[in-house]
Amino acid sequence: MKKEVYKYRLKGHESFAIREGWLTKGLAAVERNPFLFGENYGADELGVGSNMAKSIRYWLTTANLIEDAPSKGAKLSEIGKEIFEHDMCVGEVFTLGLIHYLLTRNHDKLTTWNVFFNKVDMEDFTKEELTESIRNLICEEGNLSEISERSLSDDVSCLLQMYTRNVPTDYDPEEKKVSPFIRLNLLRSEGNKYRKNQPSREVIDKLLVLVVLLEFFEKEQVDSISIDELMKAVNGPAYIFNLKRYRLVEYLDALAAEQYINVNHTAGLDMVYSNCDLSSIDVIRSYYRARSK
Repeated sequence: MKKEVYKYRLKGHESFAIREGWLTKGLAAVERNPFLFGENYGADELGVGSNMAKSIRYWLTTANLIEDAPSKGAKLSEIGKEIFEHDMCVGEVFTLGLIHYLLTRNHDKLTTWNVFFNKVDMEDFTKEELTESIRNLICEEGNLSEISERSLSDDVSCLLQMYTRNVPTDYDPEEKKVSPFIRLNLLRSEGNKYRKNQPSREVIDKLLVLVVLLEFFEKEQVDSISIDELMKAVNGPAYIFNLKRYRLVEYLDALAAEQYINVNHTAGLDMVYSNCDLSSIDVIRSYYRARSK
């Protein structure tokens, strides 16, 4: 039997976290010109340097907002079309939470993000402690003796920059270097210390939890799971959104009240059952259409 190769990627983002306006600019440029990335990486049309253009392309493809084939050019994915049509400025926190999920689930292209949200189990940590933890986890998962320390360090710096408000004193707001993903409140920082944070229910919409849950059921080919198992599910809502058990139960009960799922709390079962024929893209469409009415 052929041994499966462990796939991982570090530093595909050219050391740039997603900046305010980048995704909007990228989606609009792809809609105008499917072949924009073929010439100077799209830098001229995007109005940025070539490394930034590479980064924008990387973030769009890694989040599955575009489908990019060298011979056919790039086009908006189904999710990309929904966002472009209903939240072109990527200003809604629902959209940011959705893109966070789409990025974080992508282990093969955004390994550091996937490992951090799914596997790192530390309450407080420095950048150095986080880097060591992720290095050990990647090496253990892939049975690797070593990985690029420089690339991993750049990855961790980019991740922390993407989710925290460490803004330099000479920061110019016109440069728009701060990432919009800080609005998700998934990480907090104080000095050189960081902590994973559980966002409020106003930040993470219950339909985001439903999107993640439906995709988990589909991928695992199951229609039920215990809440205890769901708390530990890789790419499940608890890990993706830093949810504690009581908050996850609140979301599940709210979804059950609207008959998207069934939740059985009797006799200590605490089981979650699929109760709808909707796909994740159906839920995303219904959210945006309800918001536009």
